[in-house]
Amino acid sequence: MKNAFVKFSALNVQKFEKLTSQVESKAVDMFRKSIEIAHIVRDGWKWYSALSASERETQGIGKFTADEFASKVYGIKKVMMYRYVNASEVSAEVVEAFVTATMEAKDRGRYASLSLVDLIEFSKAKAVESEVEGEGEGEAEVGKAKTIFTLSWKDRAEGENVSVRIDADGNVTTKNTPDDIRAVIAMLSQMLPNA
Repeated sequence: MKNAFVKFSALNVQKFEKLTSQVESKAVDMFRKSIEIAHIVRDGWKWYSALSASERETQGIGKFTADEFASKVYGIKKVMMYRYVNASEVSAEVVEAFVTATMEAKDRGRYASLSLVDLIEFSKAKAVESEVEGEGEGEAEVGKAKTIFTLSWKDRAEGENVSVRIDADGNVTTKNTPDDIRAVIAMLSQMLPNA
């Protein structure tokens, strides 16, 4: 849709759109560089962790805790090191799906962030979604109805998942109780703005 305010030169709409596009492009580039850094940190940590005491001594490397390793080697905190390690474990396909979903959300005017934390959460949600869709594997795939609805929620404090899938035939697949699902729906309803 064309912006109706382009005709007002004082608003600089075209310049704004051009610069915004450039910033978003740079954000994607920066995010991809973060993924490269994640692989470097993961590989370094794995290499160090695999060294025996005698190998560390031969190499002239001290024995470090994860916190010391992160700080002395990469100049970061342990939590950031593990964030990098976790992000590096996300498959390239999921990373691309995350970038696409984030950019599409931004295009729709929603807040979306290309961050490692959001990537890790997205990856976890994809894993839960795959788990729900994978339930019943081993059954005949012929004539299997297409999924039309999925809902998944993870309670960070409790570490519990609630997930449900409904296919085009109206079949509900879940490992949770109806009360679990109702509780999540009630929570979601409270979070939605009043329309």
